Amino acid sequence: MSLTLIRFDNLLRIGAVLVFLMQTGFAMLEVGSVASKNTHNILLKNVLDASIGAILWWLVGFGIAMGDSPSRFVGTTNYGLTAEDFMDGTGYSYASWLFQWAFAATTATIVSGAVAERCTIIAYLVYSSALIAFICKFNLYYVTTLKSRDLLCQHFTREVLSTFFLGLIRSCSFIFVSLTTDPVVVQAAWGGNGWASPWLGSDNKDDYFMGCGVIDFAGSGVVHMTGGVAALVGATLLGPRKSFVDGVSNVPTYGAVFQTLGTLILWFGWYGFNGGSTLYIVGYGQVAAKVMVCTTISAASGALGTLLLGSVLDTMATGTPVIKLTYVNNGVLAGLVGITASCSVVEPYGAWLIGCGASVVYIYSSKFLKKLGIDDVVDAIPVHGFCGCYGVIMAGLFATKENYAAAYGIYDGAVDECAGAFYGGSGAQLGANIVFVLFVLCWTGSCSLVVFGGLKITGLLRVSAEVEEEGMDSSEHGIAMEKKSVVEVPASGEAPASDKSGGAPSNNAVDEAFDGSKSGARPKKAKPAKRTPSTENI
Repeated sequence: MSLTLIRFDNLLRIGAVLVFLMQTGFAMLEVGSVASKNTHNILLKNVLDASIGAILWWLVGFGIAMGDSPSRFVGTTNYGLTAEDFMDGTGYSYASWLFQWAFAATTATIVSGAVAERCTIIAYLVYSSALIAFICKFNLYYVTTLKSRDLLCQHFTREVLSTFFLGLIRSCSFIFVSLTTDPVVVQAAWGGNGWASPWLGSDNKDDYFMGCGVIDFAGSGVVHMTGGVAALVGATLLGPRKSFVDGVSNVPTYGAVFQTLGTLILWFGWYGFNGGSTLYIVGYGQVAAKVMVCTTISAASGALGTLLLGSVLDTMATGTPVIKLTYVNNGVLAGLVGITASCSVVEPYGAWLIGCGASVVYIYSSKFLKKLGIDDVVDAIPVHGFCGCYGVIMAGLFATKENYAAAYGIYDGAVDECAGAFYGGSGAQLGANIVFVLFVLCWTGSCSLVVFGGLKITGLLRVSAEVEEEGMDSSEHGIAMEKKSVVEVPASGEAPASDKSGGAPSNNAVDEAFDGSKSGARPKKAKPAKRTPSTENI
């Protein structure tokens, strides 16, 4: 047992814990962006992302994503955490499973925020299962064509499958012709024999896609773009919320405190997301430290760039200078997603430029989607989908030769071939990254279309108008909601509507201002009227 492997194992476990903490960040961000009548629903989905993800990643997801792959498309080993595959005496394989599971669960969580407040629980179960693990066609593929047939039969009996998927199969028979999404993308970019992977361990240039493989170090494309594309398909087929008018929901959200707390937790967890992706620490300490520095700089520049650009555009449109918290929070996330692919191969000034560019991508993609009438509750599609695509392409431009050699160095001469186009590379790396982006778009988009389209056709995708109006907490989770009146605060110097007509305001905050006034008791100090929370989506 070598010191290198021991420390490798520890690094992955620490990274997995930090990435898993991001589930808390997503939960806070999403609960702060929905109406109070939907808080239980969105929190339940976040917990289920991790829970369903763990079971399906154990059964099949890890095998598809990280198993040995003679076809260079899907893995054929590492299913069900079998002893022969994982008992290596170091904990390496188990730590790898834990780390990759945390990544996979993140992909499904990205989608849940975009389709919040109107997506049925059945639809959620179907799409999250498809993203994290598998759909039945790959079961059939393995059973009929691969040597792993006996292994699958051993671990996936008809009784287990029928019990777990009974409710889904009964209502959603179309899933039998669907495909996997995220595990296949993981295998392509990170697998030991993936068609676009730079981690083949070969000294032969011809073994690598376009002589390089894709640079997507921690998953701008593998995780974030995959989730963003699925979110785009889902939100488009779902249609906007009833409250979504002119790009803004007119229903008060739960709170900016949760939105900001979620953003900061995600930023914290991103150090495990990017820093842990070095995998090794012995001999890679400088790479890991630089990854975290570049992550920090890109997040900060994304926040400041988004705030500046968004404020300027709003001022030009309205004539009134406004500084919005939304811009800072989503700018942080845009910068983080944008640097995730290239964090190991760029210089700090490159990270600054990438973060600034991510702010532009986020602002304009968000406005574009709103003009199209696509309702994304948490702006997951601009942040993860568009900025994820942008991040992969930037890796093909900003990778320096020195950093590429330290983080990759896949064969002699690879540095000159695979450095970024701005740093003397041949352009092959940029080409490989662009092709990979197109693959993620086509693969994830088509699979998501089958899943969400099938749900829409069968009437299982969206809740009824009555359920949406009442709130999903009450209709689907049995939570009794107390109806509270909300006072609309008039413009400065303007009397309430009731005063204009000569009548007395009827709001409780005013009615209760004088408790016992008829008997001459001393009046209580009036309670301040409730302000309508901002409806700006985050």
